[in-house]
Amino acid sequence: MQARLRYVVVCGWIMGSLSLVACADKPKTAPQPTSPQVKSDSDRFFDKMKQDEREQGKATAPAY
Repeated sequence: MQARLRYVVVCGWIMGSLSLVACADKPKTAPQPTSPQVKSDSDRFFDKMKQDEREQGKATAPAY
């Protein structure tokens, strides 16, 4: 019984070690964005920022 338990534990340890080694690939990096993507993203950001500033200006405009 002791030998069988030891065998199961050793086999489990070996299988676990192999699975960790097999899954230890280098992490994949995200591709660099292209110039048009960067321009599009920045344009959307500035448009949103301008819209937020306009909305905030309307909310804080003094009432005459």
